[in-house]
Amino acid sequence: MLIWKETVSLLPKYGWFGCGIELLGRTVSVEEGVGTRLNFDKAHNEYLNLWVTEGIFALLFYLVFLFALFIPGLVGFLKKKVPAGSEVHEELSKIALFAFFGYIAQAFFNISVVQVAPYFWMICGLLYRGKRSMDEEAVDC
Repeated sequence: MLIWKETVSLLPKYGWFGCGIELLGRTVSVEEGVGTRLNFDKAHNEYLNLWVTEGIFALLFYLVFLFALFIPGLVGFLKKKVPAGSEVHEELSKIALFAFFGYIAQAFFNISVVQVAPYFWMICGLLYRGKRSMDEEAVDC
């Protein structure tokens, strides 16, 4: 919580345009006890980290992107009627939605890492493909 608290205290200064990608560690140095200094380079919250390093506009576009995938995925998940021949696609969309939700939930307590990020972006692509398929079916009706 100390890291979040210190990062939030930087928002009045860097909230609009950010301090720069990967520059948070150069911005923050916290005295913790006698002779102990805490340095950190990430906010340990993907959304807060994005906000303080890249600014509010980057955060808003990222959140719009996430909701643009999440809401149609959720609607598709809750839809009870499945068109004939799309059962496999429907199951794949459900699996991708669970993985997507798991990632955006854990991102509140962590940041994007090299080992996980490629899978997240592949899942986003699967969800986008599912969203496009739903849009095409709506046009065909």
